[in-house]
Amino acid sequence: MSRIAVFGAAGKAGSRVVAEAAARGHRVTAVARDLDALTALHTPSARSARWTPTSRSTTV
Repeated sequence: MSRIAVFGAAGKAGSRVVAEAAARGHRVTAVARDLDALTALHTPSARSARWTPTSRSTTV
């Protein structure tokens, strides 16, 4: 399956994309500014990453 990065994964549409892609067996990286918001996704197969436009590094 594919590797997919979803930016804005904590939002309404992004969270649905993450859940659907993970359910179909894709390797998903959910990217958002707030990691706490990503914990609500309840998708154990998806990795999470924090990113802001001004940051030089990410947390995975």
